[in-house]
Amino acid sequence: FEVEESDPPDYELILKFQVCSHLEHFVTDTIMRSLEGREDVLVLGSDDNALADNELKVSGHADIVIYDKQSAKPLELIEVKALNYFFWRKFEKEPIEEAYFYGQLQMYMHMLKIDTSTLVVVERNTPMIHTIEVPYDDIYLWRLEDIYDKLNRYYEAVKLPALEDVEGERAC
Repeated sequence: FEVEESDPPDYELILKFQVCSHLEHFVTDTIMRSLEGREDVLVLGSDDNALADNELKVSGHADIVIYDKQSAKPLELIEVKALNYFFWRKFEKEPIEEAYFYGQLQMYMHMLKIDTSTLVVVERNTPMIHTIEVPYDDIYLWRLEDIYDKLNRYYEAVKLPALEDVEGERAC
């Protein structure tokens, strides 16, 4: 029995990821606390916002969704992203449609059936924050649906059969 040697953990990368994650949680928590006490809405964080599209076989957790308390209809989606300096500079120069998380926002809006979302972008090395209203983009979503459809067909085509369906299978 041979054990394969692996590269040592990249602690700097792990730390950067953790800082980013904690910063996003801090900003999300701050936004949620600012909405406490409102009688007309229900504000749910990512632990309570499991979203899924069974047809496309995609799911995710939105950072914050604000619901109307009476109708339970979603009113607003807020997504928080913490970017390093490189991505921050790139984000400032490019249209929002070029951002790597644009598709995530579009998919969440599709699942919630809402027309706009709020993106809160934090530059993790400075106190800079951008808040951007992102409209629902049905053309972009059609492209995403096409991509997910192709991915799902590929997955289904190469999916291994269940063990009990294989002729001559043996239990391990």
